[in-house]
Amino acid sequence: SIRGNQWVLAFICDECNYAHVEPLKDKSQAPQALERFAKRIRNMCGAKSDGYTLGKDLIVGGIHTDNEPVLKGAEWKSARNQLGITELHSVPYVPQMNGTCERFVQTIKDALRTMMSGVDSRVWGWGVEHACAVFNMKAHKKCAKHNDGIICSPNEVLVKVSTNPFLQDQKEKRKYLRRFGCVAFFKPHESPQEKEDARNKVLLPKRKRGSHLGFSLNNSAWRIGTVNEAGRFATYETRDVSFREDVLVRDI
Repeated sequence: SIRGNQWVLAFICDECNYAHVEPLKDKSQAPQALERFAKRIRNMCGAKSDGYTLGKDLIVGGIHTDNEPVLKGAEWKSARNQLGITELHSVPYVPQMNGTCERFVQTIKDALRTMMSGVDSRVWGWGVEHACAVFNMKAHKKCAKHNDGIICSPNEVLVKVSTNPFLQDQKEKRKYLRRFGCVAFFKPHESPQEKEDARNKVLLPKRKRGSHLGFSLNNSAWRIGTVNEAGRFATYETRDVSFREDVLVRDI
């Protein structure tokens, strides 16, 4: 991929189906990814350092993995111990023991194949993150038991469980979904010098052309990828975008 990723570490909650994926350059980065994910989800839920929320819900109390060597190594165990997470492994060659994650992996792989059809394959890292974001917006039967029997999305369960008032103000992004990898015309952030140069070039396009790479992980903006004037790939986060969903970017 453009970011040099070759692997994806996938997490999914066996209680509410909330999922998270993180593209990795190497499998050895898995322990650091576990630490980032656990801290991120605990912060979102308003949990303290021991993993418990004010409502006494334990966030990431244990993790069930397969027998990949890096998930049984010293660094992985050290990260798990620091986070206070219990560990359990499937019996070798019996993947159905971790059926929730196995089904999720297959779902994400199928979604990614569909999304990347006609799109530059080098942006698959952003594609898998977007597929996971859409998965968390979709209603699941498993979520009903956490929502008074009403089927809802994992995102809605997360808000319901969370004691973090900041998360409770976040709105669902479902209506802002756009075709991944489509052409996007956007206004990039410009420095004062760039604005001055633009005024001196009458024929300079008002917007730049890029490719839609999903939602930002940190705010409510869309993420747009393009090649800048230095010839390097860059991503911009902006809400000032016009999409052409019928045109896909095959070569960024």
